[in-house]
Amino acid sequence: MKKSFAGLSVLLMSGLAAGYLIYRQDTQPPSQAAPIPAPPAVTQPVSAVIIPHPRSPRPETLDPKLFTAPETQKAYQIARDKPALLEKMACYCGCMKSVENHTSNLDCFADNHGVGCALCRRIALEANDMQEKGMTVEAIKKEIDTRYAR
Repeated sequence: MKKSFAGLSVLLMSGLAAGYLIYRQDTQPPSQAAPIPAPPAVTQPVSAVIIPHPRSPRPETLDPKLFTAPETQKAYQIARDKPALLEKMACYCGCMKSVENHTSNLDCFADNHGVGCALCRRIALEANDMQEKGMTVEAIKKEIDTRYAR
């Protein structure tokens, strides 16, 4: 019994270490890039429809090549290619209320926030998919609000 518990403990710790390394690899920009401080994590989801406020000038988004995870790269690429779409989308993770200068989903990709927030990435990816299917920005915003405002 002691051997199986010890083996299970070693296996569990190895898995946690490997998971951390994978996470760490995707959240750290390459060493030649200047480190970008990540905004604080948001723990409370937002519970009502939020009105995004596009900023002028638009914030510059981070280079998608800084990240290794395909979903993260794609979300940052969408932000770079379609800022006019994402600045019209609210972000429902709570960052618009708790992170300075976050006024729309676009702002999640102007810093490292989008790396660690699956909801930010999901909103960008879904908005892009809807636009590629021919939906108007207004219809996309309404759908995003319906899906995520609670």
